[in-house]
Amino acid sequence: QHSFPLSDVFHFLTLHTVQELLEQAALDSPIFKSRWTWAAGRSLQLLRFQKGKKVAPQILRTRSDDLLASVFPQVAACIENIQGDREIPDHPLVREVMKDVLGEAMDLPGLKRVLEGIANGTIHCVAIDTTAPSQFAHELLNANPYAFLDDAPLEERRARAVSMRRTLPASMQGDAGRLDPAAIAVVRAECWPELRDVHEMHDLLYQVVALPVDLLQQKENYSWTALLQRLERSGRARILENRAGGCWVATENLPAAASLCSEGEYVTDTVTYRSAVMQLVQGWLQILGPVTSNSLAQLLSVPAADVFSKLLELEMQGTILRGTFENSVAPLASNFDIEWCERRLLQRIHRLTIGNLRKQIEPASATVYMQWVLGWQHLAPQSQLSGEQGVLQALSQLEGFEAPAIEWEQSLLARRVTGYDPRWLDQLCLSGAVGWGRVSPHPAWSAGDGSAPRRVVPTGMSPITFYLRETALWMDAVLESQSVDEAKLRQSLSPEAQQIRTRLEDRGACFVEELQRSTDLTTEQVEHALWELTAAGLAAADGFDQLRAIMDSRRKSAAYVQRIKEPGKRVRSAAGRWYLLRNAATSHAAPSQKARLDDQALESAAWVLLRRYGVVFRDLLKRETTMPKWRELLGVLRRLEARGEVRGGRFVSGFSGEQYALPEAVESLRLARTRKDATTADTIAVAAADPMNLVEIVIPGKRESAISGRVVTYRGGKSESETASGTPEPASLANRPRTRNLPPRQVSARKALIPSGERRRHGIDAPPDRGRQERLFPA
Repeated sequence: QHSFPLSDVFHFLTLHTVQELLEQAALDSPIFKSRWTWAAGRSLQLLRFQKGKKVAPQILRTRSDDLLASVFPQVAACIENIQGDREIPDHPLVREVMKDVLGEAMDLPGLKRVLEGIANGTIHCVAIDTTAPSQFAHELLNANPYAFLDDAPLEERRARAVSMRRTLPASMQGDAGRLDPAAIAVVRAECWPELRDVHEMHDLLYQVVALPVDLLQQKENYSWTALLQRLERSGRARILENRAGGCWVATENLPAAASLCSEGEYVTDTVTYRSAVMQLVQGWLQILGPVTSNSLAQLLSVPAADVFSKLLELEMQGTILRGTFENSVAPLASNFDIEWCERRLLQRIHRLTIGNLRKQIEPASATVYMQWVLGWQHLAPQSQLSGEQGVLQALSQLEGFEAPAIEWEQSLLARRVTGYDPRWLDQLCLSGAVGWGRVSPHPAWSAGDGSAPRRVVPTGMSPITFYLRETALWMDAVLESQSVDEAKLRQSLSPEAQQIRTRLEDRGACFVEELQRSTDLTTEQVEHALWELTAAGLAAADGFDQLRAIMDSRRKSAAYVQRIKEPGKRVRSAAGRWYLLRNAATSHAAPSQKARLDDQALESAAWVLLRRYGVVFRDLLKRETTMPKWRELLGVLRRLEARGEVRGGRFVSGFSGEQYALPEAVESLRLARTRKDATTADTIAVAAADPMNLVEIVIPGKRESAISGRVVTYRGGKSESETASGTPEPASLANRPRTRNLPPRQVSARKALIPSGERRRHGIDAPPDRGRQERLFPA
């Protein structure tokens, strides 16, 4: 709603007031002060060098402000103490600055020429009230506070309330939301009437008000002539002459049709020209599909401007929608070339478009999908990532999947990133881009069956996950939905862990030294308590090196020896602080706000799964312990498909239910289905704790448990035996960790976790002793 006509805006600024107005506005803008400092330096009023040294910028700015206050005191004075406009002094420096500001920075002469053209009629101005801002108005809507003439804060600007979402031109939107021309043709053919008798012909005449005679000459409408003649003989229809040559009209619509044809003998007080045009446009939109004002006006012999005004009224009522349906590339010559479509027909076109997109995809077999998803996860040869950005991309695909803590760097990230360096992960964690922790509740305190709680035993097999802090809305919802049984929690934790947890609740994030100093515990006790809280899913750290230091026995042994040798010297801890991952406080958000946050969390979880698997269906969620249920994700995925952001259809054969995929994944999977190259013979080794351990889920076979050291091998999308000889190993060695099929870098990483004196006992650096069943990481 506006308090003045839009056309009055062109008279707000005139040729006589523009210079004075811009002078007053320029005094508060940063342009004036920067030009003042420049002019004062050129006139040698500000010395840039003094006593052979360069004057510091902050001192130069202070001297510039002092000089401005002495020459032009009203600029430095408070605006509340000044009545009316500020008087610009006649000073050489001020005149030079205003000349630069108005002539060079603002181009005042060019603006005066524009205003002069508006005044004498050379430039024609048109005011249009649109539903969305023009692309030329985006700079005004996003202007900085000093661009306005008043001093109101930015949050109070009406320009900030204007929504600019979905206002990009169709040429920039690509093919994401484009309608299928075949679907438009099908809907047009379906909504075009097929008449069988005179009664249906009469109903059509009553609906469309006027049926042009030229329309009957088309081949599909030959049979209508006989029906119209029968209606004419019975007095239920007649022909009215108009500018196009004539049209058939039902007897009940003679007043409305006559007002369109300018025959005053049938015009009554209840029927006007405007109401007749509205009735005419409404009737034809229900059977034409997408149409423009020009084409509709040409068909009905009505001025295009009158048709366009009625289309705007129908849009305000919500009956029709404007958009880019067919002419997605051609630029619009005028507003009369905008396409309009009845809402009901547009929904049918949209459904048919989605159906056609689904039919274009021939489903791939489970074997092809398994081979493709290994490349999607950068596990296939020549598909690995590199550098710190590669680690971030790998974590974005693994986000939300819980794996043993010991496996993340040894198997998951090392297989996806070439030349993996732990410092890359530390940098991402310390910069705040990535976080880690256990999200799923620990069985020791989450069980609600009334049984006695178990003690939390921290091991390298404790599951943790990584998350991107910027988009981890799914994690906030999961942590908020989990209730903490404080009684069982106290019984499952050691006294040291309870003391550290209480200290973190009281003081917030702390370093290890701060926790040790405030609790009077030894360093070993503090580290073991933090590891216990991490295994329980209660605590996490800024960096990953803290957890790495706790799990690495060599680093703990070295630190212990150093403390024995040098008792007075403290050992430097890893960078970063420890904090509580879960907060026992409940959320006090309003129901409407909570519903909105839950919906955003579900959409965030859907994008996590789409990035991980490329194609998402129900069976893939069997190993997902932190993701929502499929029934909760289904509505979000359907909405993303309706928005054109994901594709729905049948992409992988052999699985029931709906399937959704990223557009780039669909094209990549289609190429993988039709391509036959040498990569099908490559053997790919994947850790059993990896999310790509999809044996018994996607492809048949016996799935390996997610235990550290176990490996699953694939060849051509099918699983193979993990032993090198191809014969199954004895049952006594089923749980024995293996290093034979792993890359040398991972073998050395596993050796680094075991003291040199114990490697022979664990079967490392020695012939395997098949009589032992000791684990690599004993509980």
